[in-house]
Amino acid sequence: VSDITIPDVDEEIESEQDEYHLAAKIVTNHIQEAGIQFDVTIEELDAVREELLSKYSPDKLAELTDKNLLQTIFYSVDMNNESLCYFLEFNVNSRKYFGSISGGSAFKFGLFQKSDDGQWTTGSPIHPQKLSEEEALKYGKKIRDYLVNGAKVIEETELNTPEDYEVLNTKLYEVTEGSSELAWMHKYFVMMYPDKLTSYHNTDWQKHILYSLKIKPSATYYGRDGQISIIRRYANLPYAHFFRACFDKFGGIKKFCRLDISDDDGNHAKELLMDSCVGIGWNKLGDLTGYVSGGKINKKAITDTLVAEYFPEYGKGNIASRKAGELFTFYDANADTIFVVMDGDKPLALVDEIGDNYFDAEKVLGHRRMGKWHKCFKAEDKLPNTSVGHMTTCYELSDEENLMYLYKKYYYSDDVVEDAQMNILSPYTPPVYRTYLKTKYAMNRIIFGAPGTGKSFRLECDRIDILQNGIVGDFERVTFHPDYSYSQFMGTYKPVCEGREIYYKFVPGPFMRIYVEAIKNGRTNNPQPYVLLIEEINRAKVAAVFGDIFQLLDRDD
Repeated sequence: VSDITIPDVDEEIESEQDEYHLAAKIVTNHIQEAGIQFDVTIEELDAVREELLSKYSPDKLAELTDKNLLQTIFYSVDMNNESLCYFLEFNVNSRKYFGSISGGSAFKFGLFQKSDDGQWTTGSPIHPQKLSEEEALKYGKKIRDYLVNGAKVIEETELNTPEDYEVLNTKLYEVTEGSSELAWMHKYFVMMYPDKLTSYHNTDWQKHILYSLKIKPSATYYGRDGQISIIRRYANLPYAHFFRACFDKFGGIKKFCRLDISDDDGNHAKELLMDSCVGIGWNKLGDLTGYVSGGKINKKAITDTLVAEYFPEYGKGNIASRKAGELFTFYDANADTIFVVMDGDKPLALVDEIGDNYFDAEKVLGHRRMGKWHKCFKAEDKLPNTSVGHMTTCYELSDEENLMYLYKKYYYSDDVVEDAQMNILSPYTPPVYRTYLKTKYAMNRIIFGAPGTGKSFRLECDRIDILQNGIVGDFERVTFHPDYSYSQFMGTYKPVCEGREIYYKFVPGPFMRIYVEAIKNGRTNNPQPYVLLIEEINRAKVAAVFGDIFQLLDRDD
């Protein structure tokens, strides 16, 4: 529960910061609509901050003696779990309520003492630099002064507008010699002044939140922090609650990848949409999982195969290398990847909820990922900026205008009307549901009678007549029994073995198989009849086997 009051921001706003009020409204409306309950109070947040202040406030850091300065601030052999760096990185409540800075190595703090040999070290993992005790103390004092002087600048600077935060960015850069953008130093400043800053310590996170709230990000680190802080203040939320609400609505950092699905024969939107997936070509490579080594895909191996199969001419290795990069981007997509399905310059759909890689050699775009299609583009829609040619198939989009446009489409646009979208996704053809078959029987009928009276024989004769002795359409025959289930009739996910790998795949039952075939055929120029025959239907629990489908069988459309 929380003692936060959600402000009413529905009134007309005429200030220059209108977009920030509207962004706050998006967050607070989501809290109310989603019924979010916060599991931390302001008092608990203050308690975490007070614990930090009691040990590592700017005043206490300024008073540190040469004897205990290094051990108090940095990771050291003597007091590795009682330092400022440890508190910021590993204190449970600090991580939970003021953002995580975990990951990477101790080099990120600028200075640390190695546990194996007690050597004070700075630099980077690639270029480490050993320091004597005297050199380490001198450098440690410098970093301590960055913290103390930076905190003083934040305390003395009035921070109400985006412009104020741009000024702050400049001042902090000067007094910390550019170190103020380090995640751990930013987190320290946040915990000192949580009313002025927010705990998005990562640049990508800052941009993700601002894009999601329809605000163009500042070009500076503290400028972006300030933009989010202004929204948070208008929403009257502490950081922990603000983060929870934003994450609930927008999820993790999104990666938009342009994916062109067109070739010389047109685009493949119809097929991919029907299969609920996205795809990319270069089928001669075979399954991309064969190029995985140590959990990562081997780009060089893909490049070599592309050269051999597609670009054997001398000098085409650079093209193959670029294409290998595109295949890597496709293969490396994760749960936060959103494919922007394109036909040249025309955006067709956004596809998210990306599934695992699989390979279907019978498809033109054989390398595939399952995904959910969002048909949110109109026929006249285009990305604001075009940065590559048509020959580039798959790459991550980075242009800011394009990202602003796509974030808005993804979070704030409904799918367009189905029929209108089908016209965009040419050559998709709406299915015809009636074959106009002339028959004296109803579409759905049950034959009943005593055993041995010819029920099955009669139906077989009717089936042969309807399907013209196998010339048109198709059929499925299934026999019910007392243990027959919905998953057997409709389909379910089952383990499938291919080579040495086992994975789960949806395996359709007889109803779904014949239904899908009928729908596919209904999109052709000559729709044909499809028949489902059920033997011994009375032996199973029919309501359970059919489920909700049972109520749809008598519909006219």
